[in-house]
Parts: sequence; C-alpha cells; structure tokens
Amino acid sequence: MQPKRATGLADRELAHLEMIFNGFHQRLDAFTYLPANYWSARVKRIEDEYALVVTQQKRLTTPMKDLESLNAELRTSEQPSGTGAALAE
Repeated sequence: MQPKRATGLADRELAHLEMIFNGFHQRLDAFTYLPANYWSARVKRIEDEYALVVTQQKRLTTPMKDLESLNAELRTSEQPSGTGAALAE
C-alpha cells in the first residue's frame, strides 16, 4: 500500500470540488459531460489517497451530500412521466 499524499496537497483538490459543486443545482446539465459517478470516484480518490485532517474530511461531506442529491434529481428527471403515480398506488 502506498503512503498517503501530504495533507496540504488535498486543499487544491478540495477547492476544485467546492467550486464545481457551488450552485450545482442551477447547472445540472453540466453533469451530463462528467456524470455523478465521475465525481463520486474523485471524492473517493481524495479520501483514499490523501492524509486528510478533520477539517478536510468535513469539507468532503458537502460534495458527497450534493452528489447524493444530484443522483436523486437525475433519477427523477429520467423517469417517464406517470411513473411516480403508479408507484404510489
């Protein structure tokens, strides 16, 4: 197993994620080019490859929650109309 990268190097990665996810609800179409699974893998890579301190770990929780929300929104938008009503019956 390789040693984890330095804590300070993670800040650039975290800043990039924060920039991408800031206001992502207004830009859902942007996630068609790089889908949610790409961003999930990127978050996972940061968790796995960097020696994160507590504050950095907390900074990752927002993109993770945003990804969950994004996946839910995309699943809802992909459902054919009427599907939700049929499930409720």
